[in-house]
Amino acid sequence: MNKERIRILSVYILIMLIIIRFVVVPLNNSVKEKKNILSDYAEAYRAKALILKKQRHGQQEKEGIVDAEKKLLDSVYQKDSPYASIQSEVIQEITGIAEKYGLVVINFELPEVTVTKDISEVPVLIRLKGGLKPVIDMLKDMEKWKKTCSFKNFELVKSEQEFALTMAVSAFRIER
Repeated sequence: MNKERIRILSVYILIMLIIIRFVVVPLNNSVKEKKNILSDYAEAYRAKALILKKQRHGQQEKEGIVDAEKKLLDSVYQKDSPYASIQSEVIQEITGIAEKYGLVVINFELPEVTVTKDISEVPVLIRLKGGLKPVIDMLKDMEKWKKTCSFKNFELVKSEQEFALTMAVSAFRIER
């Protein structure tokens, strides 16, 4: 009987090996193929996500450039602003700030405008008189202007107890 049991047991083992060979091995190969396909899909997804991220970053950069251009355009005068009104606005701003700090406006000049193809420089020459601290405070206040201005000439001369200040300030007008 022992031999007969071993024989039956060996037949069962053989049947199990055949089942494993014809059922489990193909399923295992199918799982491996699907795993490879899934990894390909995951790689494609990562590549698409990276491309999308770069596109979004590019759009944000473009929006940032547009915002910077808008700020620049807001900080200069537009083409429809006459030169005389730009000069008078600059004089009003400077005299208002100067009087706020107790400085006295001696006089001002309106030099010729420098016109170029893209942008024009609109200069104003103004002479003030007063103490040194009010001059410094006035200059700090002038930095806060919403319009871009350039200080071309700045001359500070001490006379007796006061300072005489001569400065050339240029505003800009876009010509396009």
